[in-house]
Amino acid sequence: MELKTTGDWYLIRRDVEDERTKGGLIRPDTARRPLPRGVVIQVGDEIRRKLSKGEIEGPRVGDYVFFPDAAAWDVEIEGEPLTGVHYGDITAWKARKEA
Repeated sequence: MELKTTGDWYLIRRDVEDERTKGGLIRPDTARRPLPRGVVIQVGDEIRRKLSKGEIEGPRVGDYVFFPDAAAWDVEIEGEPLTGVHYGDITAWKARKEA
């Protein structure tokens, strides 16, 4: 199944934090990272158009992004968990390093 992101949305592969410490203890929710993050795997068509024309600045495929959990929706496609986030809900990003 081929999934296409539309409009002002990003499709992100979240970083999954291990629930256990190296010593085997289970981390409580309060000790986990406060802001979810992940890598952009798809950019919606509207954002892609605006980025290419230089109308906006924003993350591109491969960039690392941070976003509030409440603003995201999760979906599982062919066994892979993915997250959708609206352009306006991305709080920060770090561009991938070019080789």
